[in-house]
Amino acid sequence: MSSPTRRKEGYIVPEKGDGAWYIISVAAEKAEVHEQTLRHYERLGLISPARKGNSPHSPRLYSDSDIERVIQIRNLMQDLG
Repeated sequence: MSSPTRRKEGYIVPEKGDGAWYIISVAAEKAEVHEQTLRHYERLGLISPARKGNSPHSPRLYSDSDIERVIQIRNLMQDLG
């Protein structure tokens, strides 16, 4: 499996063969969090979703490892109360 291409703007652009990529609504559902939670985690630098293009307005794309990380963060937050 090849790794995603990192553009000079800092956005990761997934390539064919990189595995599954999910749009924000699907990623939020899989991680059992709200879409705004994913955006908040991104602003905090906790996750770095890929982008379909090289613009900050390009759709976010989440990998299985991104979703696993969100689940870990969610579980830690629940443990803290």
